[in-house]
Amino acid sequence: MNRFRIDTFFYTIFFLIFVNSAFLSAGNITQVNSYLLWDAVPQIIPSTDAAGICYSSDLGHLLISDSEINEDSYWNNENIFDCNFRGDILYTTYVTNASSLEPTGIVYNEFDGYYYITNDNTKRLYQYSLISGSFVKQQSWSLSISGIGSIDDPEGVTANPNDGHLFIADGNLGAKLIVEVSISGTTLTYVNHFLVGDNISDPEGVAFYDPIDHLFIVSSPDDKVYEYDLSGNYVDQYSLASLTPNTVAPQGIGFGPSSENASLISLYIADGGRDNGQGGDFADGWIYEVRFPDIPLPVELLAFNAEAVGSHVVLTWSTASEFENLYWIIERKTANNEFEEIGRVDGRGTTPVGADYIFYDENVIAGETYYYRITDVALNGEITRHAAVEVYVPLPTAFGLEQNYPNPFNPKTTIIYTVPTTADVMLTVYNLLGQQVATLVDETKPAGRYSIDWSGRNKNGSPVASGVYIYRLRSRLDNGDIKQVAKRMILRR
Repeated sequence: MNRFRIDTFFYTIFFLIFVNSAFLSAGNITQVNSYLLWDAVPQIIPSTDAAGICYSSDLGHLLISDSEINEDSYWNNENIFDCNFRGDILYTTYVTNASSLEPTGIVYNEFDGYYYITNDNTKRLYQYSLISGSFVKQQSWSLSISGIGSIDDPEGVTANPNDGHLFIADGNLGAKLIVEVSISGTTLTYVNHFLVGDNISDPEGVAFYDPIDHLFIVSSPDDKVYEYDLSGNYVDQYSLASLTPNTVAPQGIGFGPSSENASLISLYIADGGRDNGQGGDFADGWIYEVRFPDIPLPVELLAFNAEAVGSHVVLTWSTASEFENLYWIIERKTANNEFEEIGRVDGRGTTPVGADYIFYDENVIAGETYYYRITDVALNGEITRHAAVEVYVPLPTAFGLEQNYPNPFNPKTTIIYTVPTTADVMLTVYNLLGQQVATLVDETKPAGRYSIDWSGRNKNGSPVASGVYIYRLRSRLDNGDIKQVAKRMILRR
């Protein structure tokens, strides 16, 4: 069960302990950032009608869906833009293929690992996988749902990472509702719905906020964001009138890490600007980043860093406060793999002053880039996944042999050696009479840092006597040079 949550600002211990449920305070929206899309100079994100926006924890980026009605006149049907939080880096663009042009809402569902896109032109829900840098459609469903009829104006879509359920906003003039569905294999199943028309003129973008299990819905005509619980009860509303520049058509929203500090959470709002289909060619639009600074979380993460030190990576992180924090899960991946758990660290339970943590990853390869992320698990099972960090483990720059450890040893010891370039390597053990006792390595090695254990046995597999031994690393490099290094070690039985 995966749950995406990003930490926010500082809270007092009184607030953490005694507030049973917390909502966003009305009017307490703080603008963090905004950036222009198509008309920006220089142009970075060539979006002309930003309709949806979501954070992909798989990529660590924002994805913007564009519902431009004249896609082929602006770009070659590339309608999903992969960018950073500040909007000053465009990583790549994706095509949702001809059957689902003009996408409206978009969400990455952490529960099943798929991307879901709504389309108010085809009135369908699409499921995609990101494979080798391309959006690959897996399947799609008609949004004519038994029990409520057709979703005639599917706008935003969001996902509950707890169970994978999707919530679709229907802006149909008669309905104005939020529809909850589940996906199992090839089957889309209706779960629930609730009406929002008594408060909202046109429900467009919708975003699930995991820490409090609430939905946030943006309405362009109202220029507001509305908050509902999952049962359809209205909670609050937040005006966007103070944003600069003034919004024109805010129609997509999604929560994600802040551009200022990845330990904080922001709400990103996609504003498509003026509609090209209404008597003009208006290639405009903005992305706004806002924050609600009063959402309590079990753990407030201050910093998370990764540093390559010798043959391992050191992870350090610190918290400002913790509430019922049971333990941390440490995960790692490379560019071509998925995150896998590599360890756990006990949390500090409840503490108003926070804590510092450290974790050593000794199973790394020189010359490789690694991505690490940490997840805190609360006593009640709540899971908060924090933004990933990246670290490069450099190749060694010199031929070397490190002191074995432990030393003295019994029954075994570890020897680490480094090779700066591809070379024939031989690592051997001698006694003080100069007699060869064992050969530990005799092969060609690419550049890197290596370790091998010696269990105090000779080449025949018999235990050797206590005493002092010499281990020597000898290597013939590509240019013909021979390097030799030797160290002493002590065996005590």
